[in-house]
Amino acid sequence: MSGHLYEVARREVSTRARTKAFRAVTLFIVLAAVAGPVVAALWPSSDSGTGRDVTIAVVEGSAIDDLDSAIESLSGDRLNAEVIVADSLDTAEDLVADGGADVALLDESTLLWNQRNDIELDAILRGAIQQDHVAKTAQAQGIDPRELARLLTAPEVTERFVDESDTTESVRDGVSFAGLFLAFLVPQVFGQLTLMSVVEEKSTRVIEVLLSHIRPRTLLAGKVLGVSLLAIAQLVLLAAGLLISLIVVQAIDVPPSVWRFVPILLISVIGALGIYNTLFALVGSLISRMEDASQVMMPVMIPLVGGYVVAQTSILGNSDSLIHKVFTFFPLTAPMMLPVRVAQDAIAPWEIVVSLGLLVVSIVVLLRLAGRVYEFALLRTGSRIGWGEVFGRLRGRSVD
Repeated sequence: MSGHLYEVARREVSTRARTKAFRAVTLFIVLAAVAGPVVAALWPSSDSGTGRDVTIAVVEGSAIDDLDSAIESLSGDRLNAEVIVADSLDTAEDLVADGGADVALLDESTLLWNQRNDIELDAILRGAIQQDHVAKTAQAQGIDPRELARLLTAPEVTERFVDESDTTESVRDGVSFAGLFLAFLVPQVFGQLTLMSVVEEKSTRVIEVLLSHIRPRTLLAGKVLGVSLLAIAQLVLLAAGLLISLIVVQAIDVPPSVWRFVPILLISVIGALGIYNTLFALVGSLISRMEDASQVMMPVMIPLVGGYVVAQTSILGNSDSLIHKVFTFFPLTAPMMLPVRVAQDAIAPWEIVVSLGLLVVSIVVLLRLAGRVYEFALLRTGSRIGWGEVFGRLRGRSVD
């Protein structure tokens, strides 16, 4: 059986991997993974360049020493300051009143604003005035300028937080939404690919040749395994491209919570592939034409869409409510809900273990149940097989 299982999986991989659609999607995924951080690193932001422009009027004869350098050292790239000289107090007042200057320095300690002060510019000018006062006082006292510079050099300050949830909330939410979309999209895309594969083999009668050599359950398991391996290969390419581009551009500082989220997400997506590929293969065996696919896909899509919607509410609101806990343990919605709750730090370790355990058990049970349907549905052509007959087969009785 293991030999046949391997052959079916290998055939599925080689057949689907050669299609133009699969190659195009794979190329798009790799390019998106590589280009995303690069674009983010090169995209101009409001904090890039020389910052916002400000104009400072200085009354002639009252300027502090090297005002431009003082502002640059205190503001960094936040301000692009232009210093203009006013020949009198009246001229400085006119400039501020007419908008020709944001602020005027009337003497070594007096600032003139129009109606209200600019908090950031005010703080920087006060710092420049203070530095100038200290430097002149030190010079009068005969203090070495190099010693003064050493004393005035501010130490590098680092920050820590008892609760980092506020500082990482936006990052966690962004990662959660991206992971949720991946957990929703991948099973859907590759599940429908599995359905198409089954319907194609039924419509072309290839399935009859295969069943003469392979048991239906082995064929089902091999098909699910092969398509899942294709999906995992794309996930690996996505992760590798993203990692390489992040290392090259160093655009994102990954928070610690992401390292707990990523492995759970990958395991959940693999579990989702196992359970949904099986379901799509099962419903694919009930029809003989792709035109009938929409009629049998609805029961499979309902939990997939429902899990996606409820998981979104977990990101935006309370991740520890009753419905979120129920969806964490329900195998058809767990692949979407579990990673989100992990990213939100709203789940206990035992819940993760139980959720993944139920997911694995469900895949095994579902493969066995779907195998019963596969045995009689694959060779049935013509009209769609009804759900009544499917449930009758699952209960172990035939339905006329």
